[in-house]
Amino acid sequence: MSAEETEPLLAAAVVRVTGDRRDEDPSGGGGGGGAGFFVTPELILTCAHVVSDALDLPPEATVEPGARVTVRLLLANNGDGVAAAPMAPAEVVDWVPLGEDRTGDVALLRVSRPLPGARPLPMADAKSVRNHRSWVVGFTQAHPHGLWHRGRLLGITGGGWIQLARMDGEDAHVEGGFSGSPVWDEDLDAVVGMMVAAEPVRAAQQAFALHTRVIVENLRELEAVADPPSPFRGLAPFEEKDSEVFFGRAAEIGKAVDAVRGHPVVTVYGPSGCGKSSLVLAGVVPKMRRDAYDVLVLGAGHAGSLRVALATELYEAARAGDDGPPRATDVDQVDRWLAELGLVDAYHRATGRPARRLLLVLDQAEALLNRPEQEIAETIALIFFPQRPPTGLRVLVTLRADFMDAALRHPHLGPALQSGETLPLTPMTPDQLRDVITEPLRRIPAVGYDPGLDQRIVDDAGGEPGVLPLLGFVLQELWDKRSGGRLRTQTYHDIGRVTGALSRHAESVWKECVTSGTQDDAGRLLTGLVKVLPGGGAPLRRALTRQEAGEDRWRLAQALAERRLLVLYGGDGRPESAELAHEALITAWPTLADVTRADAAFLTARAELRHDLERARQENGPGPAVLPMGAQHLAGREAELDAAEREFLTSVRRRVRARRRLRGTALVAAALALTLIASLLTYLMQQSQVSTERQAEGRSRALAVRSDELTDSDPGTAALAAVAAYEVAPTQEARSALMRRYQEQRRTAWLLSGAEGELNAAAMSADGRVTLVTSETGRATLFVRGADGRVRTRQLNLAENVLVPAVSRDGRRIAYVRDGDGVVVWRDVTPGAKELVGRAHELEGAFSHISLAASSGMDDLKILDFSPDARRLVATPAGDSGLPAQVWDLATGQPHSLPRRI
Repeated sequence: MSAEETEPLLAAAVVRVTGDRRDEDPSGGGGGGGAGFFVTPELILTCAHVVSDALDLPPEATVEPGARVTVRLLLANNGDGVAAAPMAPAEVVDWVPLGEDRTGDVALLRVSRPLPGARPLPMADAKSVRNHRSWVVGFTQAHPHGLWHRGRLLGITGGGWIQLARMDGEDAHVEGGFSGSPVWDEDLDAVVGMMVAAEPVRAAQQAFALHTRVIVENLRELEAVADPPSPFRGLAPFEEKDSEVFFGRAAEIGKAVDAVRGHPVVTVYGPSGCGKSSLVLAGVVPKMRRDAYDVLVLGAGHAGSLRVALATELYEAARAGDDGPPRATDVDQVDRWLAELGLVDAYHRATGRPARRLLLVLDQAEALLNRPEQEIAETIALIFFPQRPPTGLRVLVTLRADFMDAALRHPHLGPALQSGETLPLTPMTPDQLRDVITEPLRRIPAVGYDPGLDQRIVDDAGGEPGVLPLLGFVLQELWDKRSGGRLRTQTYHDIGRVTGALSRHAESVWKECVTSGTQDDAGRLLTGLVKVLPGGGAPLRRALTRQEAGEDRWRLAQALAERRLLVLYGGDGRPESAELAHEALITAWPTLADVTRADAAFLTARAELRHDLERARQENGPGPAVLPMGAQHLAGREAELDAAEREFLTSVRRRVRARRRLRGTALVAAALALTLIASLLTYLMQQSQVSTERQAEGRSRALAVRSDELTDSDPGTAALAAVAAYEVAPTQEARSALMRRYQEQRRTAWLLSGAEGELNAAAMSADGRVTLVTSETGRATLFVRGADGRVRTRQLNLAENVLVPAVSRDGRRIAYVRDGDGVVVWRDVTPGAKELVGRAHELEGAFSHISLAASSGMDDLKILDFSPDARRLVATPAGDSGLPAQVWDLATGQPHSLPRRI
């Protein structure tokens, strides 16, 4: 900070302290007292002996709280253009005399009214000040309106004093009237002490200041002033303890609290980086606690065993309660209670209280999808009660929006989420972002933004999804690099602003920690920190254990954690692991993004391998004798798998090799046997059934031709015809047809066959288990594939022809349009019942303006579809009709037209 900036900063904070004498010269002339400075808008720090001098008391006299002095802001007109020497009475809040160990001699004053133009100074607990340049100011007999002094700090003495010498060329000496002045460190841009003593005036005069740390030790109320904690959280989510500095989501918190009070299950979903976890943990949870709810928080993304994690939360809640000694001896006992009794009864047994007001938070629920099916089913059964939820239990879930479809399709998680309420969390508005940026600093004295910087950050943040982690990071960087109590505009531009700060920091740290010769090995560390779910999708954070990483990569992980890119867990006898500080790093950190793209095939193969491993564990068997999809990308990189994955992959490879050897032997034997049988049959047929053979060959060839004809329209019947052709007579045509059908269908898991006529249109559920097709003749056929792979078929046998089939994403409902009158009909799908579909529900209002392309099946666009929760149905008329889209509420059957323009 330049001298031009420093002088007005001190001028707006330093006051002259004098006695409470109304008839004293209002301009501030005269002697007595000394200096002081604002540390908050109401509090002034000064020396105890300055207060005694101002009150004309001897040094040994005690000054009681409530004693009054006068303070004048004599220098403010030099810096802020305020009228000369505003003054106000001030009361003594605390007064500590000088001790024998040279500590003490501090006092704290509170002004009775704000002084115009006053602004507090930031303080710092400096570890070293050697050779730092400094400013102090005093009000001496010769210069009662103020005397500036520039000096050089020589170091900190053993008694907690700072030694100060005059700067070369400085004429002013430190003398009476300087006591209580702040010592401004130009190198740190903060107050590092307060002037308390000086040697007699001479050329080599030495002066002394009380170090900030010693001041705080004597005045504990200044702890938060001297070293205020950061109100920002960087890449970390806000937690319950951060509720006082969590801003911007007041309306959403209110909606979520109301939803939790009224529904047993509530899901808050939104894009990654929109603040779901912070909203719930720092916003909803504190309010529910104030409503006398007990709260258990279960992080699906971090915990090992979710049941053990829940047992730990419950055990800690029981220990923290005020209902006497805990009833459980340890976490293992609570875990057994959860397994035997369930959550509600285990809570009662552990705490001694019935679960009349219990909130369970399941954070980052998308991480459940990467867990074994058995564990998912166990967790859902433990915390959700879809049939009859307990009256006092509430479950609050956070879920990434891009995993919503996968969660709803899941056989266990989907029904649990659908049984409750969903709340979308949208990106913040500019006003909300402004609150996030400015409100935390309003509670911290002596810290603020450079003029206009807060608005510039709001403009840069915009309203894009996922901006909050980037914003949190840049605000934390500005806080760490603040100077003179200001978050600086120049610093903001230097670090890369909102969109570039995290990227620039990550790349800088990477270059600092990784040498050119270790880049490939370091890249493997980054690969280990990322995962994808089986079947693909957006990458997620992955916990990398120290054992997986190896000691060289673990040292790199520790270095990255020191620089806030990773978070370390465990230690002290617990398994150690590392994790990305936030998923925003996967896209914002160029090196990590490049590694993720380059290793996409490996990540997918590792996910498939993990899936097969968990399925084998669930089935209690050795697992499949086929390699996972993309297994070739695991070759040579087995060291990057964990021990269980490596062992499983070795076992699968061993079984695959054995199966190939067995298959080869079996094929040779089968070929020989078939050759012998064919020879024998040929001989017998030639001798006794020449005529029959020719007839059979004719039928075989006819069936083979028919098989080829049916390939496109009915592949299932085509395959059966080929088999029949070969069974009638193994002609060359039959063999060829059979081989063609085999090649066409060898990778097919299941077929839908039996529709009435050529297909016109089809609709399918998200998991492919429910399919509704219509034919060119207007007939409708429903196919439902069960968990065992068998397909049930139902011809709907409707009186009228139908068009435009639709199936809900979860397969619970189907819909179609009657061709004759345009009435939209929907029906429930009931796979577990004797009949596959329930009764027909006709919706009010005809849907008659259907495009020709859609009615003839030539248009791939959906014009009739269900909402994601299958509670509504929307239809889009032909574009040239000029009519708006129409929405039906299936509960009432009533239509609602959407506006023509949105």
